Amino acid sequence: MGFGCLVLPSVSIGGSLGLVYGTIRESVVQEFITPNHGARPTPAPLYLTNGRVQEDEFSGTAVTWSVLFSPLDRLRIGASWRPAHELDVDRKVSVGGVGQRFNDTWVYRFPDEYRLGGELRLSGRWHLGADYQFMNFTSAHGREDWQDDMTDEYTLSAGLERAQGFDRRAGWSNRPLRLGVQHRQWGYEVGG
Repeated sequence: MGFGCLVLPSVSIGGSLGLVYGTIRESVVQEFITPNHGARPTPAPLYLTNGRVQEDEFSGTAVTWSVLFSPLDRLRIGASWRPAHELDVDRKVSVGGVGQRFNDTWVYRFPDEYRLGGELRLSGRWHLGADYQFMNFTSAHGREDWQDDMTDEYTLSAGLERAQGFDRRAGWSNRPLRLGVQHRQWGYEVGG
């Protein structure tokens, strides 16, 4: 749910309320193989294979504020800010093989998110754009097992685009075309 309005001929502002809901599911299985050392028949297993399934269900809301500035006819610059927000987490853990099941609840605090982008219209149907996104995940709180592996997250993207054309009998030259590059550092380094 959101809104947007033109406050000046070259300035628009907007805001949105996002309903956040999602699940992270981790599953680990440990399988033990009993050595038989050539014995016939194969001996009964000494150890029981077990598995652990953990589901973290996130829910909450996040607000985002944005502004769009068009100082020139061919140039647009936009920015947005999502303040730090908290999500409720319901953790469900089920362990098979040893028969254990439990639930836990806690709160995860996401950091502020900042975005900045711009677009320059070149000649004809060509556009040049770039954007930057940053989140300080070292200030996130909630999962102690992740905390030591958290780092600042950022994304830098740039691209060149030819918009779709509508000329009669132009064939392939009417097709949109996009070329781009992106560099991203995740906020969580998997496996350290």
